[in-house]
Amino acid sequence: LSALFPVAIVYLALIQSRGEAAFAGGNPAVTWLLLGAGVVTIVPLLLFGAGARRIPLSRVGFLQYLAPTLMLLIGTVFYGEPFTTAHAISFGLIWSALAVYTVSLIRAGKRRADLASPAESPPTQEP
Repeated sequence: LSALFPVAIVYLALIQSRGEAAFAGGNPAVTWLLLGAGVVTIVPLLLFGAGARRIPLSRVGFLQYLAPTLMLLIGTVFYGEPFTTAHAISFGLIWSALAVYTVSLIRAGKRRADLASPAESPPTQEP
């Protein structure tokens, strides 16, 4: 639990006692929507946490770049957000760095595989 959890509980109790809270404030639709918002928020986070434990951290880091990239594409293509030259340069630099990092990971993996496999030696002749 967070260090701010007790402070948050005290604050919520205070505004609830004043009648200013939206949760359980008389409108059942609002209460159910607030409960649903909590579930909709926590389920993807729990699934991501479970999935992140099952794959290498380098892959998790790479996947963390996909969400902002997809948001950028959605914003520019569907919502007409401005995409300036500065945005294009920074976007290109970020993905270029990821390409360099990916290539280095692949090369390191191949080197590890080469070191792990027994070296092929010429057949020896027995007298």
